[in-house]
Amino acid sequence: MDYCPHVGIKRYLIRSNPKVEAVKTANVHNFVHYFLNYLFTEAGKGLDIYKIDSLRISYINNLSTIKSIIQMDNDDQKYFASLQDGNIYVIEKNDAMKFYISNKISLGDRASSVNVFNDSLFVSRVENKKSRLLGIFDPYHPSNFTRIALWKAGIKIFKDHPIVGVGDIDLANYYKQYKQPYHKEIQGHMHNNFIHVLVTLGLFGLLSIVFLFYKMIAIDLKIFNQSKNMPFVSSYALGTIAAFCGFLVSGLTELNFWDHEITTLIWFTFGLNIAFFRSIKPDKKIS
Repeated sequence: MDYCPHVGIKRYLIRSNPKVEAVKTANVHNFVHYFLNYLFTEAGKGLDIYKIDSLRISYINNLSTIKSIIQMDNDDQKYFASLQDGNIYVIEKNDAMKFYISNKISLGDRASSVNVFNDSLFVSRVENKKSRLLGIFDPYHPSNFTRIALWKAGIKIFKDHPIVGVGDIDLANYYKQYKQPYHKEIQGHMHNNFIHVLVTLGLFGLLSIVFLFYKMIAIDLKIFNQSKNMPFVSSYALGTIAAFCGFLVSGLTELNFWDHEITTLIWFTFGLNIAFFRSIKPDKKIS
C-alpha cells in the first residue's frame, strides 16, 4: 500500500483474496480516474493529476478549469473529461510531461456518459429543459411510449368489458393479454384516471366519476360567485378550483385519483371550501 498524505489518496495491491477496508482520507474526492499509471482526481479545486509507479505517487499538475466531472475516458494519449456544464475537455501531455487542455467541445446539454473508440467520441446526453418540454409531444419518448401503449390496451379491454368493466383490481394480468408483444414494461394501472375507470368500472363507472367531478367544480364555482364580497372565502374558493383543475389535467397522464395522499388533499380542500362558506352564510344552499 502507498499513501500520499497531502492529497489523501491510498493505493492497495489486490491479491487473490483482497481485504476490503474503510479508509478516511484527508480530502473528499468527487471523481477518480486511473489509466496507464496516471491518476486523475477532482476535489473541488480543479483536476489534479498524479503519476503512480511501483515506488510512490507523484503529483504532476492541476487543471483548475476542469471541475464537476461526470465521467472520463481515454484513447491512447488523449483524455476526455465530461463536465456538468455541458462541456467536454480534451487533455493531452506536452513535451515536459505536463498535462494541458488541447480542446474544448461544447455540447449544450450535460453528457451522462462519454466513450472514445478509434478516434470517434460517443456521447450520451441528458435532455435539457427545453428538449424535455418538446418531448411531451414526442410519441417515441420512453415515458410517452409506455403511456400510449397502456391507453391503447385499455381501450381494447374496455371494448371487451364495456358496461361494468373488469372490476377494481390490479390490471397487470389483463395488460399482459392485450398489449403488443414488444411492450416490455408491465403496469397495473392505465396512467389515466378516465381510461382506468373505463377499464375497471366500465361506462357506468365513468359517467359516475365525470358527474362527481362536474358537481365538485359546480359547487366550488357557486361558492366563489356567492362570496365575491368576502376576500378570504372567495380567494380560497378560487384556489380550490385551480387546484382541482390541476388535478384533472395531471390525471390525463397519471392515475392520481387512486393516490391516497392526493385524494385526501382534494377532499380536504373541497370540504374546507364548503366549511368556510357555511361559517359565513349558513343559510345559503350550495348543492
